[in-house]
Amino acid sequence: MSAPLNTPKKRFTVAEVAKDLGISNMTVYRAIRDGKLKTDRFGQQHRITQAQIDAWGSASV
Repeated sequence: MSAPLNTPKKRFTVAEVAKDLGISNMTVYRAIRDGKLKTDRFGQQHRITQAQIDAWGSASV
């Protein structure tokens, strides 16, 4: 059985993170490449949890 549609999203795409933070996709990809932003990989796609975003934000302050 699948989760209800109204449950909060657990993982975000690079584009969703960039849009939410008001930065470019390239900035997010650079942070991933440089090891500053940890992600979960599904094939060639990156998925980012809120905890990973928070850790990246607190490390860059």
